[in-house]
Amino acid sequence: MERFIVGKRISLHAFTASDVTEDSPYASWLNDLTLDYHTERNFFPHSLESLKAFVAEAEASDSTLLLGIYVNESGDHVGNISLKNIDFQHRSAEIAYLLGNKEYAGRGIATEAVRMLTCFGFTKLSLDRIEAGSNAANVGSVRVLEKAGFRQEGVQRGKLLLNNERQDVVLFGALRSEWMAEHGESALQLFIHSPVASL
Repeated sequence: MERFIVGKRISLHAFTASDVTEDSPYASWLNDLTLDYHTERNFFPHSLESLKAFVAEAEASDSTLLLGIYVNESGDHVGNISLKNIDFQHRSAEIAYLLGNKEYAGRGIATEAVRMLTCFGFTKLSLDRIEAGSNAANVGSVRVLEKAGFRQEGVQRGKLLLNNERQDVVLFGALRSEWMAEHGESALQLFIHSPVASL
């Protein structure tokens, strides 16, 4: 598989329906309730066919960029990350991510992937704003966004009904002018091939 965004430790590859096979770990991640306890993904079981359809829809969309997160040293596919609701008129998008391989938890990989894709979005896609939301109870996900340089912008109280409880969603955002000034230089150090090399 050709690398799409090449980093020193991880790379983000274009993820297609052909990558969703019986041998791929993707389906097992989405059906692992210990991973999805804090998300809406645990509402429905996922089959190979439903995942192929989801990925094919993302692949065909002009407003979604779905990428797999791969560890360079091992070649392991450890998670996915996406820019969705890409709005080129208003130069904005939403970032979402899943670290599915538990063996790689706690190593900063999700944070690194968010930083790389945010930098890519601001430089190559000319976005001005990238936003995200996380269940407030998902402390790990909230911490990823904070460490990646996103600023908390608000809380949607009782937004979700999960595990028979109303739960808040914490809203985060990053503006290109602020984020690149504060985090751009360090984010660029994560890449082997700079996303601004041709700019």
